[in-house]
Amino acid sequence: MVKSYKLNGTGAKTKVSTIECKDDRTESKVEREEKGPDEERKETGMALNLVEKIVLFLTASCSYFIVIGVAFSMTTFLPYWLDEFKSSRAQTAMIQSVLVGIHEGLNTLTGIIIVKVGARITILSGALLSTIGFIGAYFAPSTPVLLVTLGIIGGTGCSCIYLVSLVTVSSSFGKSSSLAICLFFSFASVGVSVFPYLNEFLISKYSWRGTMLIYGGIFFQTFAFGYLMTSLSRRGTKPACKDPDAKHWSTVQKLKHIFQLGFILTAISTCIALFAGNGFLVILSDVVKDITDDNGALFLLEISLTVSVSTACFGFLNKIPFFKSYVLFSTAVLVLGTGLILLSLFKVYYQTVILVVFFAIGLGGTVVMNNVAVLDLVDPETFPIAVGIINTAKGICTGIAGIIYGLLYDITLSYSLPLRLIGSIACVASSLPILGRVITTKCLKSDKKSDPEIRTTTEKILE
Repeated sequence: MVKSYKLNGTGAKTKVSTIECKDDRTESKVEREEKGPDEERKETGMALNLVEKIVLFLTASCSYFIVIGVAFSMTTFLPYWLDEFKSSRAQTAMIQSVLVGIHEGLNTLTGIIIVKVGARITILSGALLSTIGFIGAYFAPSTPVLLVTLGIIGGTGCSCIYLVSLVTVSSSFGKSSSLAICLFFSFASVGVSVFPYLNEFLISKYSWRGTMLIYGGIFFQTFAFGYLMTSLSRRGTKPACKDPDAKHWSTVQKLKHIFQLGFILTAISTCIALFAGNGFLVILSDVVKDITDDNGALFLLEISLTVSVSTACFGFLNKIPFFKSYVLFSTAVLVLGTGLILLSLFKVYYQTVILVVFFAIGLGGTVVMNNVAVLDLVDPETFPIAVGIINTAKGICTGIAGIIYGLLYDITLSYSLPLRLIGSIACVASSLPILGRVITTKCLKSDKKSDPEIRTTTEKILE
């Protein structure tokens, strides 16, 4: 608590204002001793103990592990659906496209819901929707019904589970939030490697319909995970000193706070980078078909494992004061773009293996550091909406990336020029976050010269 006083005519102090700032550093030792440990913990949001942190992290990470693993492994079911329902490939493939599209594209709405009704209600609703969607898929008589149960209902549930898990981790680890986010993505991304093999095993034992029932049960487990993680987050979150009016902002005011130059340029850089990176994953098997006989499966596994390791490494680097989040993010985008350019120039197998690792390092850093950069740019009260907006934009860009790569191939009859062109654009986009920070800093300095009393929320964030 920070108190302000002024001297009256007799020399006595008169209280002017009191500012609440829940940071234990601002309270005197005497004030803290007057409170019991439980009361102080409740008021200041003291950090969770080690066991509680581990439990919160594991429940959040396991929830996202399930979401991303299942959502991005639906391709495994494609042959079985084609064989049973006799639908076109386009209609059948739309099931996974809708699932992934809603999972990412609905994040803006999900972020607003989190702010309006709270994280607990959002994730419990998401767990229930996902469970209903996958159990409903067991009874599906046709592809359109699967599209509704898995794609729309399941995708909506996945969106809620993912965003609440991310927001909970970002708000519960204090100064270690950036590292926690990086480890969160590192752990969860392993699901992309594990679930395709798990799908094949379960389908061979229980058929694809039985597998849907099993996944319905697994998604119901996120109901317990969600309740536990939000309980710990409520009890242990340590609020940051921020704009005292932030909690009372309307949705429009929050959007105005979010859409500042730094955020806009970071969002553009993220969309371009993941357009380039995820688009390459779509065409990977076609790119390497002349140098390998495994349809790129080994390269996909290599990318998945490298992404898992690189996300953790970027998190540890961000703990070093010299490595700011926006610098690491820009570096990751630059590595990704450079990797694509080099892949267009070298066609030998061992060279491609090395360059794919280089590309995956950039992809992993881009995926995780864009979230950390956004967390550093906006007020914690607006983070769910901000990250939801970027995820929605990412989902749209990812959806059209493969199409653009394909059109460029049809025009040039080669992937060399498309990779070189899109990689170069990504390299240019890597400078945008740094440019945004430089311009914002200069504008603030200019404003302070004209009015020394100016101190905006953006300036506090930059500090």
